[in-house]
Amino acid sequence: MKLLKGLLAAMVLCAPGSGTEPATSGPVYFFVYTRIDDHVHTQSSEERITRVLANLADFRKRHPQVPITPVMQFSGAMVDVLAARNKELHLADQIRAALKEGLIELGYHGGNEPTYRNRPKVTLPKESPGDQLWAARLDAAEKFLTQAKDPFTGALDPKRSGGLKRVQEEFGSPVLVTGAADYIGADAAAITVIRRYTQKFMTFGLPDPNPLFAIHGYRGSVNEFASRIAPDATTSPELYWSDEVLRSSDTGGADVKVFNASEGPDALKALIAKMDRRRTRVIHIEYGDELRYLQTTSDGAPRFHPLVWAYDHPDAPNVPSAVPAFTYRQQVDTAYDKEAKTLEWLASEFLPANRGSAFVTPTQLMAMAETPMGAEISRDSIRKAAADFISRYDSFNGVFAADFARADDQYFSLTDMFQLLTRSLAGRKAGEFPATVRLRPVYGPVHFPPELGNVVEDLTPASVIQAASLLAGTLGRDAAVKKIPVNAVPTWVAVGNRKLNAAQFLRVMADVYLDPESTRKVSVRPCEMFSAMGGVHPRNVSRTEQGSTWTLRPAPLKIAAR
Repeated sequence: MKLLKGLLAAMVLCAPGSGTEPATSGPVYFFVYTRIDDHVHTQSSEERITRVLANLADFRKRHPQVPITPVMQFSGAMVDVLAARNKELHLADQIRAALKEGLIELGYHGGNEPTYRNRPKVTLPKESPGDQLWAARLDAAEKFLTQAKDPFTGALDPKRSGGLKRVQEEFGSPVLVTGAADYIGADAAAITVIRRYTQKFMTFGLPDPNPLFAIHGYRGSVNEFASRIAPDATTSPELYWSDEVLRSSDTGGADVKVFNASEGPDALKALIAKMDRRRTRVIHIEYGDELRYLQTTSDGAPRFHPLVWAYDHPDAPNVPSAVPAFTYRQQVDTAYDKEAKTLEWLASEFLPANRGSAFVTPTQLMAMAETPMGAEISRDSIRKAAADFISRYDSFNGVFAADFARADDQYFSLTDMFQLLTRSLAGRKAGEFPATVRLRPVYGPVHFPPELGNVVEDLTPASVIQAASLLAGTLGRDAAVKKIPVNAVPTWVAVGNRKLNAAQFLRVMADVYLDPESTRKVSVRPCEMFSAMGGVHPRNVSRTEQGSTWTLRPAPLKIAAR
């Protein structure tokens, strides 16, 4: 990904939160999850379910004052196995009982669904128009998340449920959905499909660095993005809103990564000691992981991953005994022991000594993370946000759009601002803008053009208001997405006989909202559609698909909501 290197240093200098701040120790939230998704070598998967549930129940008895509710994630293929073997093992019944009791929360993970090579993908060239790519991604996501797959070949069976839909049918609506897309960036289509099966959910944001991403400068991009998405002490570099879904990143800087509970308490102490705690930090802790059953290389990767073997050998999916894939029972038991010591250290030492730090669940984080979505936004707030947007926008001299806008303690994404301003301008009567505007979900531009737009110097407020009025009805309604979303910010907007890109039009709408005097002329310079924050957001898909970056918004935390 091109990082716009010549501007990166300047961006860092003007990034909120990048200056000198007092050293404080903000809270650390521990987001604990386990993934059960090896549907081929079921013995270890079934043992993990049994031991994790038993160990959690034991921990709660010993530490009733320290609530911990990990997310247990399943693939659709794994749920098929659990359902088929339930009369024999009753594991599906145990999972339902644990969910009802609140011992765990439910999650879906699609990263290991069958198979890595044979799954619905977009085959269009990256240079294709954004609307075509969007429709293709929606079709691929629908098939991947809803249709059954052959457990070894990945061949689709549209007559049976699979993926997320299968998990939802068996256990209910997941509150954490990950692995729904095998790319970084442009996952709005997948989010659209997910919403059909679970309404209240969150997902993971930026993953830990991995050479397989093939994203040049990935770590630098993550660091810059995190600094911009956490502009004040109420926000976290790991948490943000995108497509109106709360995201929690594996990493919000080089000082935070996914932690495996079986690494033990000393390793966790070392990680926390190096963290910048001027903001609330979130550490993802994988609990009861599959790696403890596998032989690994020096870098911790499996020597022979059982699912890779199964997918590469569908006619003989079980790993032969001569292949050194699995480890010894002693190593497995040692991992469980170290894992228990990690939780014990957190409960007995770290949490009591660090007020505000806690184990958190997806349900709790979604309750804590503030969003203006669905609220009635006052005229005064819209005016403050419009002024703030112009200040941020103009600071980049047309090189980027603003990252977001702020009014008092509320943050608004670019799509939020586009909707608020179009509907405010369209609703102007007798010289007054509406007293309030209800904020509703709106998609970012379906197509992200490379053009910056032209210099325009002769627009009238009346022409801007008229153009906004033509858009307000579409942006103010909820519409089912068939191929592409209807309620999306348009790429281009006609204002009289002029054509502005969406960033330019957003700028002139803010200008007119602050000063709707009909006799003056309104001007706007060329502008990149990307915000500075959106421009550095890592991606390994086409830039034409980056409309979701317009939905990025900080996630201030209501600490008392825990």
